[in-house]
Amino acid sequence: MARLLTILLLIAGAWLQAGAQAYMTWVDSADAAIARADWMRAETMILGALRTDPANYNNSLLLSNLATIQRKQGRLSESINNYTLALAITPNAVTLLRNRGEALLEADSLERAAADFTRVAELDERDFYSRYYLFQIALEQGDLNAARQLCEQLGRIDGRSADTKFARALLAKAEGRTDDAIAAFTALIEKEPTAELLSHRAECHLAAEHYGSALTDINEAISRSRESAYLYLIKAKIKAATFEIDEARYCIDLAVRYGADRAAAERMVGVQSSEGTSGKR
Repeated sequence: MARLLTILLLIAGAWLQAGAQAYMTWVDSADAAIARADWMRAETMILGALRTDPANYNNSLLLSNLATIQRKQGRLSESINNYTLALAITPNAVTLLRNRGEALLEADSLERAAADFTRVAELDERDFYSRYYLFQIALEQGDLNAARQLCEQLGRIDGRSADTKFARALLAKAEGRTDDAIAAFTALIEKEPTAELLSHRAECHLAAEHYGSALTDINEAISRSRESAYLYLIKAKIKAATFEIDEARYCIDLAVRYGADRAAAERMVGVQSSEGTSGKR
């Protein structure tokens, strides 16, 4: 009986060792595929590892990698589900919570994203980007009190970062402090004139009725991002404000071409567009 038990233990040990080796083979192959940005093979290898040893604690990392691959491919529902499975194994993993929060943001699930970022902020009192995302969500929801508090926290953590300066500019814009916002966006644009920054300054100039400056900024933004529907909507608003209605309609048509909803665009601009209208850029 003792000899039989010994044999069974040896067989079990050999089986476990073989399983562990197979698991690591899958993992190593997945890592190599990720390094080559071969996402299809990486996903296949990760799934192979998960099937080989579904109870392995390291599956949290594998599931995280799988979720990130799926997020890169725009498969947000699958990505969020796999981040959630990973968090079931390591519920306080800050990186996982942050990554799922970002995926939820991309899926326009603001409340769930805010819950993840709030948890990250609780776990790490110095985490910058959880507060940065919470600031963005607060602005989106029109909660200026929360946005002010979060902006102050960003300043205490890293007051010199470009993201903190951007947050301050956005807050000034949201609060209607147009001159402050223009100055803040200008300082950022001098270092890196992105379409996003130029569009924000254009909106500030529009609010201040600086129509020439607004048009200059939005044209420069469009030159950097020609297929952004939102940029054409800003230009449409500028044209409408200067009573150039045909050009405003043309800009709405361009925005619709690049993905904007026509009815929403017309409400935003305050001008009824007409498909096929020709006009100037």
